[in-house]
Order: sequence, then C-alpha cells, then structure tokens
Amino acid sequence: MAGEQLWVTEGEERGKALSVDAGLMIGRAAPDEDGRLGGDPEISRAHARISRGVDGALTIEDLGSANGTFVNDERIDAPRTLELGDVVRVGRTVLQLRDRSGAVPGRTLPPGGTPAGERPSLPAEADEELLVTAGEAEGRRFALKEELVIGRAVSGEGMLSDDNELSRRHARVARDERGRLTIEDLDSANGTFVNGERVRGPQALRTGDSIRVGSTTLQLTGAGQTPVPPAAVIAPAATPPPAAIPSAPQRSETPAARAAEEEGFPAALPPGSLIAGCRIEEVISRGDMAVVYRAEELALQRPVALKLIHPERSGEERFRERFRRESKVAAAIDHPNVIPIFDAGTEGGLLFLTMRLVEGTDMRALIAAEGRIEPRRAARIIRQVGAALDAVHAHGMLHRDVKPSNVLLARQDHVYLSDFGLAKRAEEVGGLTRHGSIIAKADYVAPEQILGESVDARSDIYALGCLLFETLTGQPPFAGWREGPEALAHVNAPPPSPVELCPGLPREFDDVVQRAMAKDPGERYPSAGELGKAALVAAGGLRQAGPRSVVATGEAAVPADAQASDAPAATSRAATAESAATDRSEKLRWAIALAGLALVAVGMVAALVGISSL
Repeated sequence: MAGEQLWVTEGEERGKALSVDAGLMIGRAAPDEDGRLGGDPEISRAHARISRGVDGALTIEDLGSANGTFVNDERIDAPRTLELGDVVRVGRTVLQLRDRSGAVPGRTLPPGGTPAGERPSLPAEADEELLVTAGEAEGRRFALKEELVIGRAVSGEGMLSDDNELSRRHARVARDERGRLTIEDLDSANGTFVNGERVRGPQALRTGDSIRVGSTTLQLTGAGQTPVPPAAVIAPAATPPPAAIPSAPQRSETPAARAAEEEGFPAALPPGSLIAGCRIEEVISRGDMAVVYRAEELALQRPVALKLIHPERSGEERFRERFRRESKVAAAIDHPNVIPIFDAGTEGGLLFLTMRLVEGTDMRALIAAEGRIEPRRAARIIRQVGAALDAVHAHGMLHRDVKPSNVLLARQDHVYLSDFGLAKRAEEVGGLTRHGSIIAKADYVAPEQILGESVDARSDIYALGCLLFETLTGQPPFAGWREGPEALAHVNAPPPSPVELCPGLPREFDDVVQRAMAKDPGERYPSAGELGKAALVAAGGLRQAGPRSVVATGEAAVPADAQASDAPAATSRAATAESAATDRSEKLRWAIALAGLALVAVGMVAALVGISSL
C-alpha cells in the first residue's frame, strides 16, 4: 500500500521519517538529501535502492555496497520485498518501515510497557542486563554487576569471539560513583555506538538504549525482561547535524603537518575528522594543490591514503571536470606498478581521492638518505616506473608530474607510481613559474612544455630520463646551471652526463640519458618501457632491450609521422655492440649455408659421375 515511511531508529537522523512513495536511493552521493542519511560515513556512495513495483509493493536491493544491506539482520543479495515492521540496516543507520502514522499495525506494547514517548527507567540498584538483539550471539544475556569488558579476546563473560568486527578489547560497561551504568570505548578500531551516536567518552546508559559494537547489537533491559520492540520506542526529535569541520583546526602533532604549517600551507584537518567516508588519522604529505592523509575507510575498515584537493582548486569548474574524467580512467588502470584508486568524487565542496596506503618510502626520501643509488637497483626501479607509465599512456593519459616524491617504494623495492594525471592542468603550460601550474617545479619539465607546444607520452619519457639521472647521481639534471632560470636549461643546455658526475658508472648510461632527454621528442625512446629496458641493459641486468614498441593512445599518443620516423642517429654503445654482434652472427650463418651448398654440389657431381659410368 502507498503511504509507508522509513523511520530512522538509529543513526545521524534518528527520529526522522523518510517518504518512500516514489522510491529512494540511499548512499553518500544520493541525489536526494533524505537518501544521504545525514552523511552516514559508513554507507557507500551508491548503497541501496528502494523502489515501488506496479503492484504497489516496496522492494529494496543492494547496489554493490562495501558493507552490505540488511533486512531483519539478514544480508540481502537480491531484491527483497519489504513489509510493515521490517528493519533495514545500512552502514550505521537503522530504519523501520511503518505506516503514515508511524505505527506498525498488529504490534502492541508488551505487558508493563511504557506510554508512547516515554523511556522506561530502572533504579540504580536494579539488576540490569545487556541482551544481544543482533549478531552471532543473539539472545545471549550479560549480567551487569560491577564491570563488563566486551571484546574478541577478553577474559570473562564479555568475550564475543565470533564477532570478527570487534577489537580485542572493544568497550567497557561499569557503574560510576552514583551507581549509574556507563559505557566507554576502549580505543576500538571501528567505534562503540549508543542509539546510533558514536561514544566519545564515558556515557550514561538508560534502559532501552541500543548499543552497537562491531556487528553485534545489544539492548539494556531489566533482568529477564523482554527487549523493547523498535516500534514501541518513539525516538526523540532529530539530532542536529554534526558540526562542520573547523576552518582553523588545532595544530597537528605529526612532524609532516608541523613542517607544512610552518611553510605557510593551509592548516590540516584534525585527527578524527570525518570526510568522504573516512576518518582522518594524520598528514602524510602536502603540496600547493592537495593534502594527503593517512585515514581509515569506515565502510571496509581498512587504512587508505586520502587526498583532498585545496578549495581554490576544487572550485574551478574546468579543473573539476578534468578531475572527474581522469579519475574514472585512472581507477580503471589495473597494473602492479600503478597505485590503485578506490574512490573519487566531491564531498563538502572538496575533490577527493582514496588510494591504497603504501607502507614504505619514496624516491625523494631514499635519495636524501642514501645519495646516488647503486646502478642495478636504480635501473630496476626505473624499469618499473616505465612499465607504470606505459599502462597510463595506453589508457590515453599523461602523468605530467613524474618526480621522486611520486615514486613510492614498498617492500623489496616494489614501485607504485602515484598522482598521475590527476590535479594537474594540461592547459597551464605557458609560463615558467606560474603558481599551481604543472611546471612550477622545473627539475623534470620537458622543453616542449616550457615552450607551450603540444605534449604527448614523450614528455613523460623525458621526465623519466631526468629521474634516472637523479637516481644515478643523487642530484637533479641541471643542478649546476647558472645561466638563468633552471627551466631554461631544459631548452638550451645539452643533456647532462651522469658518468661525468660519477665516473664509476657504466658509460652506457650516458647514451640512455642522452636519448631520453633529447630536445627533439622524435629522438627519444618510443615508450617509457623502452627506456626502462635500456637502463637495465646499461646496468648489465638485461642482455638486450627487445623490439621497439609504442603503447600510448588518446591524448598521450605519439603523432603518426613521429612514429614512422627513423631511430635517432645517436644510438647507444649497447645498441651498437648488439648490432655488431648481430652482423657477425649473420655472416657466420651465411658462411655455413654456402659451405653446405658446396658440399651438396660436390655430392651431386659425384652422383652424376657414378651414373654415367654405369
């Protein structure tokens, strides 16, 4: 029948009635405000859909959410018809389907129930119990005498070892000095909630309160009493929305945040802030366009790197459109050396990305700590970066900001290339030092970018050559340039020699850097992967570089006439040696073939002589 409403019984908007006459999309990015459920951070961007069929029945279906949709505590994996009284749980929000008056026909209060709108209470000396109303231990009762510690690995009655979402020591229920029951969270991973509100400190409990820890829900009742049905407890007026994130938060305690603030960057969000479905933990890094945080993604309870673009950038419509377009492409790139992107979008007016959190270091920190890197190790790193760039270029994207801080190193030097194409403006290539442009830092910028000419994958290949130089020598390519702005060196100065700076390097590295940093893009390697292989050949870690390959498409594609051009005249010593070896091998094969033909001819002559003598 029409006229049903979903009543929020737990969550940010407790007490609110949501109309479902025309259906309702639920999610953090739902088009209607009602469907966003007060910004519940544990629901997915598109979590569930409620719709009405031609027969008037309401159905609900999960939209591939991260942590599921539940009806009467049963996870649904197909469209499910809803009936009055059904309880729906999405994220940390619990709703119940009721009629227009807010009642569930056919359900009455239990004997001894309280009048509508009143909460039952018990004296402090009464024997209260915690009754598990949802979860693996449903129906279990906990007596509350002095103290009860709840967790997966506690000793005593509060152990709920089957709830994998609980922390080892999750929450404590105890009596205060006045004899009242209180609950406090014990720094659990995913929080303790009373009536849908997260517990921030010791909180007094009243009979009828609903407590959620992990995937277990409990209710405070009198000893042996039946729990209060959801329909019998009339929720209080909706609570006000959570306070906005302060514009001038407290000073961060992490060294990275303190250093950033001392340099005059905008202040960071404080630990504990909720945004984009994540809880901020600390600043990892920051620049003139974005801040990257270590955070917890609440829906999946996993650590992530959360990148927030500064408001002045997020407000530019052209920038926002490019960000949306390229973030979709980037999320589709599946390559072991490209950092995975989990989510991207807009929240609170800010553009954001959530990515895999890489535990390790980056090339900037490695070079600062060790100086120049051993040649074979450097070549192996460059080859992985080259493979990542090939994957990016094959999807029609440019990186535009290859530099040491964007090359992340996990265990055993596994490389992740980060920050590609996103938050970089291709149209800003005309100036040398324009703040916020892609060439504000000129260490690795290609000549065609400085001159305002068209760019393609070969501009990233140039930057990869610069990275190879710095990895081998411990300093950027033109660190000693004294004839004007450093960017001009990329236009006017010949490519530098790593062997001159570090005479112990294999001389083949000079040829690799010369070709990678050629002023004419047509003389560079046809792909970043080719450059990576050439570096490994130069280091002695690979016998030959293999056939020529071009992988870039779309915006990154190399023009057809450039692809068809001959290879550059200045080939590497390694390539020359390989060619000479090939020539010698060809000559030897021809000599053997000719000798074989001569033997065949002699045999045929002998046979003819024998035949003629018969």
